[in-house]
Amino acid sequence: MAQDKQRKKPLPEVAAPSFTEAQLAYNTTPTQDTAIELYELGLNVFPVPFAQKGGWPWRQFQYIRLHPAQLLPVFEGRCNLAVMAGRTSNNLFIIDCETRDSFLYHGDQLAAAGIPIWSVRSGGEKGGGHYYLFCKEGEVGNIPPGELTQTEVRGTRCYVLTPPSVHPDTGVIYQWHRRDGDAPPTVSINDIDWLPLKLLTKSRRAVQEPTAFSELSQATLQFITAGAPEGQRNNALFAAACDMAGNNYDYYTTSQVLTPIARACGLPNNEIRDTLRSAFSQPRTPTRRTTNPKQPQWQAVIAFINQHQWKGRTGQTDRAVLAACAERARLASNEHGVFRASTRELAELARLTKNTVSSSLKRLQKERFLIFCGHDKTSGAHLWQFSKSFLRYRYTDTPWISNSVSITQKTDAAERGALGKTATTVWERLLAAGKPMKVAEMAEAFKLSDHQIYRALNKLSQYELVERQKRGFWVARSVSERWLDEVVAGSAGTLGKGEIRRAQHVQERALRAGEEVLKVRWHELKSAETLQKPVTGSAASILYCQNCGQGLFVFVGTVPPQVCRFCADNYGWKRGTIWLLTPPNPPTRERRKG
Repeated sequence: MAQDKQRKKPLPEVAAPSFTEAQLAYNTTPTQDTAIELYELGLNVFPVPFAQKGGWPWRQFQYIRLHPAQLLPVFEGRCNLAVMAGRTSNNLFIIDCETRDSFLYHGDQLAAAGIPIWSVRSGGEKGGGHYYLFCKEGEVGNIPPGELTQTEVRGTRCYVLTPPSVHPDTGVIYQWHRRDGDAPPTVSINDIDWLPLKLLTKSRRAVQEPTAFSELSQATLQFITAGAPEGQRNNALFAAACDMAGNNYDYYTTSQVLTPIARACGLPNNEIRDTLRSAFSQPRTPTRRTTNPKQPQWQAVIAFINQHQWKGRTGQTDRAVLAACAERARLASNEHGVFRASTRELAELARLTKNTVSSSLKRLQKERFLIFCGHDKTSGAHLWQFSKSFLRYRYTDTPWISNSVSITQKTDAAERGALGKTATTVWERLLAAGKPMKVAEMAEAFKLSDHQIYRALNKLSQYELVERQKRGFWVARSVSERWLDEVVAGSAGTLGKGEIRRAQHVQERALRAGEEVLKVRWHELKSAETLQKPVTGSAASILYCQNCGQGLFVFVGTVPPQVCRFCADNYGWKRGTIWLLTPPNPPTRERRKG
């Protein structure tokens, strides 16, 4: 069994799925044919009600495309076809012209710039249309109605109808106007110089990791940078040493920082040593307390994570999940501290399975670390908030060494089976300390047991990531993430595991989005159509790989492949069920009584 688990291969590069065999085995409609064509060009297509511009779930397609297994079923019967603009359609942006004059003007501008034209006539009363273009630099920002004359630009998280949809006002079918080439042209925003196009920039906040000495007082920082004049230097040295001791700096670090400065000021070595010993002879308090109420909550959570004693077999798992929550809060929290974090997102950040993350979230809720706040309206993901019980922690409450460590483990070497969570944490913190440390020091500073430290050092020693020096001191070796992936993850068999996890989550999100549309279509059409649940030998069914969960849509007479194209393994297929629309059964003649 262990050998079977170890022989899983990294995600192979596979070509886009082809629907040729499916079309031969299935009598597709014009809408389905167009959807397949555009899907294979990389566009994000989805159905909307027939002769309408909205009415079915569509917001989830702002972030995900349909799964190939559901492409034909969701377009079954009569419906309109929509195309989403933005990153899910390879950075597609659409020039939406409201009138005939506007449509002709932008067509002339494209022709004058030598840009091939992919255009659609909308069929509206004003004679407008759409121009399709890919942006090579990235996602284009929207230009809403009113800013341009009879024109708008749809570049992100909005959609347009495309042929063979029916216009909701006139009943006229959308028609292709011109299609120069096999796909919409790829252009630079500088090529479209007659429009004020701008790239969409994500407002991600930069990580504001505290720097060394950032929690010390201004007087201490002044002494460290400029020293002190004769007559004040001894008192300044003592005050600086007390400030550093109050902020949890040890004697070794304080001496390494302050001794060269005191010598430069003219103090003799014996006086410096006596002053430092006097400062560390009793407990000290920081000169300056940080009580900034506007400090982001995720910073307080990081301080708590580094200071908390994570005990038990699930301690490091809970630590990794809470750290992933802090990262999500940094990127997506609102003014009330509520942030969106789906189980899949946390699993990717923490490098754990979804089931493990779900169990950890329950424990974190029970410990009052996290508060559940409902579901996101767009994606249905969970909304969370940090409990106020531990938000009082600030960076000044913990050693600066701990807070200068990155808590996100971005390498496949951190996966279980390679270094794992504990060993990766020990290596990162020992590396950030920048000095030799004994096991007892590491156990106290890293909030781990001696047994955990010894096991981590043993594992790190196998890859020469730590070195044991004289008198029981250990130092960490600095290497790059690429080296960790190639040497550690490669030899341990975890290289590519994070990418496989992310790809599988994309598949699951796509299937879930398609299921939402299928449910609504079933309720919309059940009065006019009858539904038949597929079984063995029916018109169509869906198979799931028993290894990775990949879905495969198959038709009558189609033999599923022996090897899954997603995980390149042959664990076999498990039959699932989907709902398909079928014509009503013909009426039967009732038998006469008597």
